[in-house]
Amino acid sequence: MFSYRNINVEKIKKEVHYLLDFLTEHRKERFLNVVKNRTKYITVVLEDIYDPHNGSACLRSCDANGIQDIYIIERKNIFSTKEGVSMGSGKWLTLYRYNQKIYNSDPTIYCFDELKQKNYKIYGMSAYPIKGKNNHSLLEVDINQPLALVFGSEKDGLSSVAIDYLDDFIQIPMFGFVESYNISVACAITIFTLMQRLRKSKIKWQLSEKEKYITLFEWLKKDIPAYELILKNME
Repeated sequence: MFSYRNINVEKIKKEVHYLLDFLTEHRKERFLNVVKNRTKYITVVLEDIYDPHNGSACLRSCDANGIQDIYIIERKNIFSTKEGVSMGSGKWLTLYRYNQKIYNSDPTIYCFDELKQKNYKIYGMSAYPIKGKNNHSLLEVDINQPLALVFGSEKDGLSSVAIDYLDDFIQIPMFGFVESYNISVACAITIFTLMQRLRKSKIKWQLSEKEKYITLFEWLKKDIPAYELILKNME
């Protein structure tokens, strides 16, 4: 994704408003309503997911619950999606990818370092308490600091590197004989629960004005095929 660090916000706002007029009223209203409910306060990290069905379902749940940023770590497995499951949700999300072959350092550590620079507390999702670590119930975990939720591989769970570097761990309360949820189900339950808690709180979890306009601009670029030509004709 193009870096907007030094972008002219007023220029982006002007272009967004101009492009919005090329949508139907219903589509325009949908865009504005969705961005109003988007957040980066909670983000999801998928480490070494190999099943396209699971990866796609996670993206779909993130979109449905208003999560904008997804961090994808590819240690051994290349992340892929299945369109019929994701329902195109990846189009509306900001995906950051960390591949073992690209980074000189470990991709998990590289990803976690970037998250910590963005002031996230990084939680590993685990079916059982991790010895020597702080473990929290999903229903009681502190939400007063931005959260990054790390889900591990379907077969092996979180990597040993992730376990060593994670801040704390979260468990979903369970009351049956099975020991864990499928990863896509766990992702859906976790982000739905935390987003409901956030929406009932007084925490300012919504995107900043700058983030809203940047996000809208990215969506409009994908939704309007001739957006570049349209902007060239903008007065």
